[in-house]
Amino acid sequence: LSLHDALPILFADASEVAIAASAYLRQVTNNTQCEVSFLIGKSKLAPVDAATIPLLELCAAVLAVELLELIQEEVDIDIDSVTLYSDSKVVMGYMQNKTRRFYTYVSNRIARIRQSTEPMQWRYKHTNLNPADVGTRPVATSDLGNTSWLTGPKFLQNQREHMCETRAYV
Repeated sequence: LSLHDALPILFADASEVAIAASAYLRQVTNNTQCEVSFLIGKSKLAPVDAATIPLLELCAAVLAVELLELIQEEVDIDIDSVTLYSDSKVVMGYMQNKTRRFYTYVSNRIARIRQSTEPMQWRYKHTNLNPADVGTRPVATSDLGNTSWLTGPKFLQNQREHMCETRAYV
C-alpha cells in the first residue's frame, strides 16, 4: 500500500486527573474501504496550574499538537491533510476566535496550537466518539483491547461519514 494518501487524525481530551492525546493514520485503500492504524498515544497527569476542565482540555489540545509535530518529524510519508478533534466546545471557540483577548494562560496555549495547526483543521466530536477519553482515566491493561484507544473510533473507518466531517466547529 502506498502511504501517499494517508491522513493523520488526532484526538485530545482531559479529565480532572489527566490529559491525553491519541493519533491514528487513516488511509483509503479503495473507493469503499478505509484502514485505520494507531500511531501513538500519550497520557499524563493534569497540570496543577490548569484549574478548570476547559483549561485542561486546552492543555490536551497542545499535547495533540506536540504529537502531530512528532509524527511529522518521524514518519516518512507525505501528509496531505491533518484533522484534529476535541470534545470541548470551549476549546473549539478559543481556536476560532481571532478578536477577543484571552488571559495569558489561554493566550499562550492558543498561540502554541496555532504555531503548527490552523483553526480549520480542528473539529468537534462528542466525548463518546473520542478515543483520547480512554487515556484520561484508569483502564486495566487487560481491558485496553476492548476500548477505542488502539483502534480509533469506528466513524474513521467509514469513508463517507468522515468525509462529511470536513466542517470545523463554528
